[in-house]
Amino acid sequence: GIGTRLCFIADASSSFATSALGNLLVKSKLLEAHQKDTDNNNDTHDDRGSISSHTFVQEPAWMCVLAFLLRKKCLTQTEASTILYALVKLETYRFKSTSKITVITLPGQGCTSLLLPMIAKVFPNERHVFAYSSHISSVAKRGVSTVQKKEVKDSFTPLPVTAMPRMVSIATPIFPIPSKRCKNLSRYLAALPYAFAGVIEAWMTSIDALLLLKEDKTREYDPFVCNIDRLLTPGMASGSDGREHLSQFLRYITGGSQTIINSQLLDAAQSILEDFVHNDAKTEFVVSDSKTLAAIENCVSCHETHLTQKMVLLET
Repeated sequence: GIGTRLCFIADASSSFATSALGNLLVKSKLLEAHQKDTDNNNDTHDDRGSISSHTFVQEPAWMCVLAFLLRKKCLTQTEASTILYALVKLETYRFKSTSKITVITLPGQGCTSLLLPMIAKVFPNERHVFAYSSHISSVAKRGVSTVQKKEVKDSFTPLPVTAMPRMVSIATPIFPIPSKRCKNLSRYLAALPYAFAGVIEAWMTSIDALLLLKEDKTREYDPFVCNIDRLLTPGMASGSDGREHLSQFLRYITGGSQTIINSQLLDAAQSILEDFVHNDAKTEFVVSDSKTLAAIENCVSCHETHLTQKMVLLET
């Protein structure tokens, strides 16, 4: 397990991105394994760009608990970092005989602000993905439906019992944005219904965590920044821009910018995402009230850097 490489996926999309990318990796792995069996019979299999040796750990609840203990100062930063390292290695140990890369999704946007800096420091040489959607999409796609306890089912891979429930992880910001970086946020949040306010604040803390890491010149944190809207918005996903963004993501996950992705795998990945969007659209909450939209915009705009403009500049 010690030699297993890691890839961490942080979320700022009400878990829409991590759910979609998780489904993509799991289903693509199954399809690729089937294709490999077929190709082996014909001696035509090519391992370049392969994800058949990847394993996937979904939003482990212990990470959220660790973040909470750190927030309550029950642990020092050093103690928390040691525990993080040990438990991540235990996660990979379960797959030591079958996995070359273990992909771990962080448990929701609510605890990203505490977990991401620690993960970046403890695992600086591993692969890191930061997947996000716009502030409106984060509420509309999944956030409000989940917080209001409406039924939200993943298309292919339901959360295991070891995962943190999303109605908690996507709408409970464990550590708030410092007031000097986001003035009057509490006043603007008060103008929103509770289901919206928690999701938006958690989304903002997650985005802010990424910006702080990128602004810190003492760190070398260079994640693949994935705009999930480019992959999952009808029309964009099937276009050349969405296909290229998907190809970049798969190349990064499987080995780097020079990795060659099999066209059959890319076609299958696009099809999987299209199926995911179709199934997930049944639970989508549409934000149409102009007053609510204005209040959401006020929250985002009170950050010292306009978050939506800043994020576009950080995309890989």
